[in-house]
Amino acid sequence: MESDMSYQGDFHDIVYPDEHGKPCVLQYRIAFSNTPELLAVLHLRQLDPAFASPVASPTIRDQVLNRVIGDQFAGIPVNAIRVAIEDVTGVYEFELEFDLHDYLLQGRPYDATPVLAGGGRVREEISISSDRIIAGSVRVHTTHASPTAPSPEVAGAIA
Repeated sequence: MESDMSYQGDFHDIVYPDEHGKPCVLQYRIAFSNTPELLAVLHLRQLDPAFASPVASPTIRDQVLNRVIGDQFAGIPVNAIRVAIEDVTGVYEFELEFDLHDYLLQGRPYDATPVLAGGGRVREEISISSDRIIAGSVRVHTTHASPTAPSPEVAGAIA
């Protein structure tokens, strides 16, 4: 069963600095998947090779993602957000992760289980329910993500 909530917004400009502070610009839009589990898709489009691409730079990518997600997706569970980034080399999907350090520094709720470590030491294993990770309340990153071909849900949302 498909959702009848598909949506594709207009592109908007966003200005961002490259790694050296030089101003750059790209476009972004928001789309929703037409799937049983509704997904919010952030589509970044950088088609001018004169500007640094968020596909190639995780620093730029994460900076832009945090700005747009904090402004436009506040209150949405991070696990319901997908990221598609387009530049002159193609369209890629990046897995979005939350910043655990930022989450814990804010005093947000988590479960801790003591686990026996080497040398008789005990360490805490932290567990956080994915529905507790809300956009706008914690930083996100794609540092460990590799660009992949867009999933069918994401490709359908931005087509």
